[in-house]
Amino acid sequence: MIQVQAVLPGASPETMASAWHTARASIRTHRGVTEMTSTSLLGASTVVLQFDLNRNIDAAARDVQPPSTPRAASFPRTCPNNPSYARSTRPTRPS
Repeated sequence: MIQVQAVLPGASPETMASAWHTARASIRTHRGVTEMTSTSLLGASTVVLQFDLNRNIDAAARDVQPPSTPRAASFPRTCPNNPSYARSTRPTRPS
C-alpha cells in the first residue's frame, strides 16, 4: 500500500480532487495497481494505492512518485510542498 497526501491550505475539496485527475489516470496504468481510493477535504487530499502482493513495493513507490508531483498532477503553483508518500508492506485486509 502507498498513501500519497497533498496539502494546499485553503483549497476546496473540489480543487483538491480535480488536482489529482491527471495523476489518477496515469497511476491506473502502473503495473500491479489493484485498488485506488481518494479522499479530498478542505486543504488536503489523500490517495491510497493497493498493489498486487507480487509487486515490489519499492519499485511501485518509484513508479508512482513522478506523476504525483504537484506540477504533473495539475496542482496550483501555490502548493507549498510536493505530496508526501508513506508506504506499508503490511496487509490492510485480514487474510
